[in-house]
Amino acid sequence: MATKSRGVPFPLGTDANNTAADLSLLADWVNDRPGVAALTTTERNALTGAALWDGRIVLNVTTDRLNRYDAGTTTWVQIADSADIAALLSTSGLPAANALTASRGVSASAARADHVHPGGTLGYSQAVVDQGSIGGASVNLTNLSVSVTVGTGRRIRVTGHVSMDNPTTGTGQSLFIFEGAAVLQKRSLVAGASNFAELLHAEVVLTPAAGAHTYNLRGLATAGSNSILRAAADTPSFILVEDIGSA
Repeated sequence: MATKSRGVPFPLGTDANNTAADLSLLADWVNDRPGVAALTTTERNALTGAALWDGRIVLNVTTDRLNRYDAGTTTWVQIADSADIAALLSTSGLPAANALTASRGVSASAARADHVHPGGTLGYSQAVVDQGSIGGASVNLTNLSVSVTVGTGRRIRVTGHVSMDNPTTGTGQSLFIFEGAAVLQKRSLVAGASNFAELLHAEVVLTPAAGAHTYNLRGLATAGSNSILRAAADTPSFILVEDIGSA
């Protein structure tokens, strides 16, 4: 009976033909050497010869960590697990994985690395058809409202982007960003030409309380005139809410 470089027994052609005995020896070897052996640090360090090879992995029961043998440096290297990663995040000031979802109120499958970095789009809605009768009292712009959930300690940006025109040159036109009855931002312009669509773009950066928030756009024109919101599939008006980082 001979052995491979890692001690696996096998019969030579000159050995007696005894299949049962050969398989028994092989079974004993496999039984004594599970894929990942559970060893103390002392037992691990005592491995030599065929029991020690580059890349071998053992469970170090002394430290409760997986270890990998590096033949190049003849040392055992600890393999990082979730506890090690959580500790690293903690010392670096980043939240552990289980805190990432809670900070934004989303499922684990949808969570991002939500620490100091931007969290992406929270909500978006657009209008692709015209809306008329925007007069001297501000009116809600159809479909330009979005409800979002904001995490704890987050900074967000709300963007409103619309085109409006008016049949009367010199008419004032305004775009508002609202939450409830509160005006968060306003942008105005004076129509430079009649029936010429002009862009109104408003942004506001906020650090709202954690939880649900609804933001919407409203439009207004100089009293006595009516503006028209211009929108189409290839030139939509929209409202966008983004998480842009920690507060």
